[in-house]
Amino acid sequence: QFQYLYILARERSLSLATSRSPMTSSVITNLRARVFDSIDKHMYSSAIFFADKLVSFSGGASEDVFLLAKSYFLNKEFHRTLYLLKKNNLVKTNLKCTQLAAQCMIETSEWQNCLELLMDEEDVGSKEEENDLTLISSLNYLRGRAYLALENRKQATVWFRKALLLNVHCYEAFEQLIENHMLTSQEEQELLQQLSFDQEDLWLRNFYASKLKKYEEQAGTIDTLLEHLETTVLRNNNDLLACRADLCYNKNLYQRCYDITKRVIEKDPFNHGIVMTLHISCLVELRLKNELFYCVHKLVEENPRSIISWYGVGCYYYLIGNNECARRYFSKATSMGPNFGPAWIGYGHSFSAQGEHDQAMAAYRSAHRILTGCHLPALYLSMELIRVSSLSLAEQYISEASKICPYDPLIFNELGVIRFKTAQYAEAANLFLKVIDLELQVSPLDETLEAAYFNLGHCYRKMRKFDEALAVYDRALSITPRNASTYAAMGLTYHMNGLLDLAIEYYHRSLGIKSEDNLTNELLSIALRENVVFIPELSFDL
Repeated sequence: QFQYLYILARERSLSLATSRSPMTSSVITNLRARVFDSIDKHMYSSAIFFADKLVSFSGGASEDVFLLAKSYFLNKEFHRTLYLLKKNNLVKTNLKCTQLAAQCMIETSEWQNCLELLMDEEDVGSKEEENDLTLISSLNYLRGRAYLALENRKQATVWFRKALLLNVHCYEAFEQLIENHMLTSQEEQELLQQLSFDQEDLWLRNFYASKLKKYEEQAGTIDTLLEHLETTVLRNNNDLLACRADLCYNKNLYQRCYDITKRVIEKDPFNHGIVMTLHISCLVELRLKNELFYCVHKLVEENPRSIISWYGVGCYYYLIGNNECARRYFSKATSMGPNFGPAWIGYGHSFSAQGEHDQAMAAYRSAHRILTGCHLPALYLSMELIRVSSLSLAEQYISEASKICPYDPLIFNELGVIRFKTAQYAEAANLFLKVIDLELQVSPLDETLEAAYFNLGHCYRKMRKFDEALAVYDRALSITPRNASTYAAMGLTYHMNGLLDLAIEYYHRSLGIKSEDNLTNELLSIALRENVVFIPELSFDL
């Protein structure tokens, strides 16, 4: 009897299970819909709740476990996501799970583990997945991210390039390559030529081209591309306006760049990308101290975890001449983002402003290691080396900078300074004339142009071409009227030419602006002694 009852109960249980099966399928379908709906509405706790029940109802189906892991990931529970995938042996089952696991490792800074996982990506997934180039591209991008975090920029560049070549829509890889200056201008052009765009993506090709380096050789082409894109529906797009602002900044048109970045920030005040970096740089160049203070105050208040916020604070203190505070905040920015090149350059500037050449060069070397496709770190290193009279090494860095950007006037200016210091005055003068010619094509009232006129005047004075020297000093004064050094140089030129009265007048003008200049005071004393007129004794008959 007992055996009979057991068999009867078992049969009843089986019949109930059979009758419940359609209902279970309906529940599973409904739960999946609820998970996707919760994700679409950004209600990730709800998505996790329903996905967890879905896994139970489906008996741990891999697709449902993956959906639960995805819900964990969206809720920023990265360790929990990774544990779930490992527990269910899904990490290397297919490429989607591998990608999600790798993203978790990126988010938790497990860089080496991420690389070890992705090393075996060729052995993961089915043939259908292997044909999904976008998925493989994303894995290549993640590998590049891991190498970049481990400061292996060469390998990072390789994998970012591979990601972009497989999928031109992988904008993250393009952004890393361009904004981190991982390629030279020529390499950027070659990469663009290798990318395959469909007919409907030609606008994307033009957009990518407009974001490349805007050195003189490419500036005209990029300007044409921007003008074309500005005739389309993209004309008011923030990213396109950012490209135009970048072009203006590279042409030293700081006021126009500022006007564009201000317009973009008014439309999107929380845009903390390249636009904000350009905006802060323009405020420094235009010396708008109050506006820069207000800007960075808002940045720190709204997003204290942003690298740009503390970089902006460092720029403000650098602008007002408080270099110690500037160093503190530039250092904070570099510790938050070791690969943020502008902060390293600002850090170097803050040391250079106080004559601390060794520390400045250390910061510039860090920037040089990070911004491998940018000429500025090498150029700034050469400037510091010139100041410490290490001219041979300085020339090597100038040569390196000129290979990356052969059109920057500052390169010819620094090379001219080296020639001047080695008494090659005629060659130095030719280099300064080239600087003037390049600057006049861009901006007729630029600090670099003023410095070039000033340096050219020194060359002419050394060559005893006094009239030519005075003429170019006058041009320097027309750009910066109250420059004590220029007045002193004019005084010395008159002094050497034997015109002592004029020399004394210009020495006085220089000291009226900068009275503590010891050299000018000494030159004035010499001129006054040389100009003494001895009057013979006179006798008066009373």
